[in-house]
Amino acid sequence: MLLEPERWLELRRFRALHEAGASISEIARETGLNWRTVKKYLESDGPPKPPAAAPRSDLGNQVIKPWAHVIDAWLRAEVLLKAAVIHERLVEQYDFPHHYQRVKMYVQQARPRIAEELGYTPRE
Repeated sequence: MLLEPERWLELRRFRALHEAGASISEIARETGLNWRTVKKYLESDGPPKPPAAAPRSDLGNQVIKPWAHVIDAWLRAEVLLKAAVIHERLVEQYDFPHHYQRVKMYVQQARPRIAEELGYTPRE
C-alpha cells in the first residue's frame, strides 16, 4: 500500500511514540491503518519525504498519436463532442483497434487545450 503524503506524515508522527514503546497494533488502531502498513513505514529507515508513485508510461498517447489530428479536428468543430461518439467514429471510419478508454483519456487532456485555442472560458 502506497500512502498519500498526508497519511504518511501523520504516520511518521507516531515514530517517536513507537520508539518509546508503543506497539504497532496500538498505532494501527489509532491511525486506522493496517498493522502491516504501520510496521512497514515505522520500522524502515525510509527517506524523510513521502514515497512517490512510480512514473506512468505515456503509452496511451503513443497509441492515440496516429489519430490525434482527427480527434483534434472533431473537437475543434464541436468542443463538447463525447468521447464515446469519437470512439465510435474512429472504429467505423478508421478501423480504430483500441479501447474506448484510450480515447476517453486523450479527450480529457485535449478538450481543455482545444477549448483554450478556440477562446472558450471554462464557464462557456
